[in-house]
Amino acid sequence: MSNRDADLATVGRMRRAHAEMVVMSREGRLADALAETDPHRLGTYVVKILDVAPGLGKVAGRRLLGRLGVPAFARVADLDDRTREKILAEAERAVGVIDP
Repeated sequence: MSNRDADLATVGRMRRAHAEMVVMSREGRLADALAETDPHRLGTYVVKILDVAPGLGKVAGRRLLGRLGVPAFARVADLDDRTREKILAEAERAVGVIDP
């Protein structure tokens, strides 16, 4: 396998992983998405998964990140446990119960 083929395979895995994170969030499993440990999934932008979270959406998700001081293009891997907990708590307050 050439370097190019290997690179294309890696990019494909990353794209699938990002898409899976978006699906998790869209299904209301925001806590699962933020708790991911898969290195390919950790590269997903937090704003992307908040944009599709039920009841949250683009504007509320971006405002939430702004209130918490999280950069607009922070990746899931950039978040510490405390910030993840704050995001979940704020999202729950905004929408109701997440991950019933």
